[in-house]
Amino acid sequence: MIPTRPVSSWLWTLLVVVLVVASCSFVSVLSQECSRATYTLFASKTAYRNALRASTSPEPVTYPGCKAMQIYVLARHGTRYPGASDVQDMINKVPRIRDMIVNASAAKLGEVCLEDVESLKNWKLDFNGSSTNLLTLEGRNELIGIAQRLQAKFPSLFVQPYSPSRYLFRSTNTPRTEESAKAFAQGLFDTDKGIQYDIIEDDKLLRFYKSCTKWEKEVDDGDSDALDEYYHYLHYTDMKETLVSVSSRLGLTDTLPFDDVWALYEMCRFDTSWNPRSTSSSWCNLFSDSDLEVLEYAEDLHYYWKNGYGFPINYEQACPVLKDLVDNINRSITADREISTEDQNSSSQPPIGLFHFSHSGMLLKVYARLGLFEDEVPLKVDGFKTNKQRRWRTSLIDPFAANLVFVLFKCESDDFKVADRKSVV
Repeated sequence: MIPTRPVSSWLWTLLVVVLVVASCSFVSVLSQECSRATYTLFASKTAYRNALRASTSPEPVTYPGCKAMQIYVLARHGTRYPGASDVQDMINKVPRIRDMIVNASAAKLGEVCLEDVESLKNWKLDFNGSSTNLLTLEGRNELIGIAQRLQAKFPSLFVQPYSPSRYLFRSTNTPRTEESAKAFAQGLFDTDKGIQYDIIEDDKLLRFYKSCTKWEKEVDDGDSDALDEYYHYLHYTDMKETLVSVSSRLGLTDTLPFDDVWALYEMCRFDTSWNPRSTSSSWCNLFSDSDLEVLEYAEDLHYYWKNGYGFPINYEQACPVLKDLVDNINRSITADREISTEDQNSSSQPPIGLFHFSHSGMLLKVYARLGLFEDEVPLKVDGFKTNKQRRWRTSLIDPFAANLVFVLFKCESDDFKVADRKSVV
């Protein structure tokens, strides 16, 4: 645990920076006016730039009489390419639905803008199967930018040149997290070369849930009923109305099944996340804003029960990460007391920065273990309309490159305190 007794005349303050840095007729006639989506919160596949809800000012974070001593970062990988199953949908399902939309538009049916129809006509999948799950250029830029802004906010932590004993980088054994770690190093030290990266197979710290057979059996197993709230929502009134709404918007005479609508949604959110642009994606313009909100809630439900507050086992298993955090804080405090002034640059000093790169499964469970983003009422199948302001919103707490940062401050005083602050970089 974090100590609570005085040490000399100094106050150690732990700053927690949560970076998470948000029935119609089947056929309608195309008019000259058409609508475009403005909603850009796409649950766990939200672009980091769209999740920012606070100032990204580079002004340093300061507390009178205090000095930042150590930074501990838990981060999700940046924007990635789709996984294998999504790519198969983009190859097999999406072109078929696209052709239906184009044909409906030619018959002057639906509400899809002609400009978007032309864009969809010319669409081709511009990456191959070998790119699945890999970090995109936008994902790399997300991590570089976050690192640069952290450096600007806590400059005293990065005055020393890189040393593997002072700055530790660790990632799970996946290309997208490895590349995220390298991009973050690039942002901090202007290079990703000469940096030591700890990449651990079967990482019990950053992917602890992969070793929890009880959780896999009771929650993650597709045969369990743990995710019933989510699966029931797929057939609930909100979703039925959304399927009708989307089909009508596209000018189709038959209502698309959920899987087809979800395939279009995946196209929308991936296309938005990896392609920064001033206008909305043509794939997103196939939906109304209210359609997108319902689809977002569906994934929030899924992650609430799988990784969040739905079951205690989800977050109780996150203790290894918090123990590692507290152990490093204690080592830093102890070292500061024991190392004399002339030895401040000694190699025996603890790390200044510890940077970890993992996945949604880790970060969401840690949030819940810390009591962050908890709603007064659990997320349920009938909660969409009453939970518009919910705290557990994966678009804002788990976008690509989401991160949780802890900064240890040493302050002039005679007590130990733990202070928290939520911000976005």
